[in-house]
Amino acid sequence: ARRGRAASPGGPAGAGRGGGAGAAGGRGGARGGCAGACGGCAGASGGSAGASGGSAGASGGSAGASGGSAGAAGGTSFVAVASCEFSTAVDKTGDASTAVTIASGAFAYSPPCLKIKKGSTVVLPQSGSHPLRGMQQNGTQPNPIHAAESAGATEISVTFSDVGSYGYHCNFHGSDAPAGSSGMSGAVYVVE
Repeated sequence: ARRGRAASPGGPAGAGRGGGAGAAGGRGGARGGCAGACGGCAGASGGSAGASGGSAGASGGSAGASGGSAGAAGGTSFVAVASCEFSTAVDKTGDASTAVTIASGAFAYSPPCLKIKKGSTVVLPQSGSHPLRGMQQNGTQPNPIHAAESAGATEISVTFSDVGSYGYHCNFHGSDAPAGSSGMSGAVYVVE
């Protein structure tokens, strides 16, 4: 039997509990490393951590400037929703409220992909020919867009109180298919 450090809950490759990595890459071990089985970390390209590193562990935590967060319960992993990715979403984190519109003469939202801060409000359009639906099979659940749906309204105002990836689509021209969404759809990425 070897003497030394006891095995960590996450193992050398972070197989169990999430974790983080610093700017220099960090390492797996006592806190589990990156890309834990229950959530892992996500950066602009789905990587391990943001520019300034960060940490995670049993109670969660957050990675660097562009990273995600992870903890024992799974943490946040920003996922691609519809045709949106966290790294390419329009950054509205400096705004308390922002609006999405339907592009003139097109079957598309503008901008379709947003990045906002927790507690911010997004006003989403809808009409009789473009009924808005919050995605129920893609992204973070429960989806507050789904909860705010209102037949007959011309817009829906949603305040996002939880970090996550929330998708939406036009019920006639988009979809919420498990394999990915297409058509008239978009996503709101909520950060701390």
